Amino acid sequence: IKWPNDIIINGKKVAGILTEMSSEINHINYVVVGIGINVNIEKFPDDISNVATSLLAETNKKHNRINIIKEVLLEFEQNYNIFVQKGNLTYLKNEYEKNCVNIDKEVKVIFKDKEVQAYAKGITSNGELIIIDNNNKKITVSSGEVSVRGLFGYI
Repeated sequence: IKWPNDIIINGKKVAGILTEMSSEINHINYVVVGIGINVNIEKFPDDISNVATSLLAETNKKHNRINIIKEVLLEFEQNYNIFVQKGNLTYLKNEYEKNCVNIDKEVKVIFKDKEVQAYAKGITSNGELIIIDNNNKKITVSSGEVSVRGLFGYI
């Protein structure tokens, strides 16, 4: 996982997740989640071939997209139900951090008005990225672009 929304295999992006939310101060109206998975793509355009991959490219076999969707939705629903019961992501924190390529790596966080170079240290129980900046200041990041040194040629 490249926090917050990319799935990486062998240093290349195989899936991405985008969310859109409508909310008020104390109320969420809705959240829309879009998930894109490169399943049976044999060849990528030259401009992204060094950063993108597919399940076919990684396993050398075609995959049934319906089965992939079914498994993703089942896993999503199980985790969503646990999230609703518990109200946070504590139950996923250890597994998430174990699979996160950002953790203990130098990252660049791009906010609306500034860029910060730091080291990613983990996530909070709310899913925010915990970083330590060059002044040893702990910062929690809830949104923004986060790139990892060496991954996709970032920084």
